[in-house]
Amino acid sequence: MADETKPIYVKAPPTFHSDIADKVVLRLNQSLYGLVQAPLYWGNHLRDTLVQQHGFTESATSPWCLYFCDGVIILTYVDDCLFFAKEQHQIDELLESI
Repeated sequence: MADETKPIYVKAPPTFHSDIADKVVLRLNQSLYGLVQAPLYWGNHLRDTLVQQHGFTESATSPWCLYFCDGVIILTYVDDCLFFAKEQHQIDELLESI
């Protein structure tokens, strides 16, 4: 599993105009879509948002995948989320606040 505190370096893109473009490496300030680390960063961000800011509880049997709060259930898989609730307005309010 990727370490979120480890810096990420990438080669300069082909459109980088410089005489030494093939020797340039860039340090990323945040993860990019498509990198190996991206799912971990997204999962951490989603978990922090749901648990710390919106009061959700992780499932003991499926942490990182299943969250509960006030009659709303969220099921996640990588970057997809399914929202379940008895009333549509509960989901609408949650999505608006996120």
